[in-house]
Amino acid sequence: MFDLHPSVLERLEVEIVPQLGEVKPYRPKQLKEHPQAKKYFT
Repeated sequence: MFDLHPSVLERLEVEIVPQLGEVKPYRPKQLKEHPQAKKYFT
């Protein structure tokens, strides 16, 4: 599996981020099973 870019990890760590005119948690479903991101989806 590939390593996530540090900026992706930073976005996962903060509570909410701007996304397409909205402000909400950054939780792309494509990362749900990635080892580095999994803990943010619990």
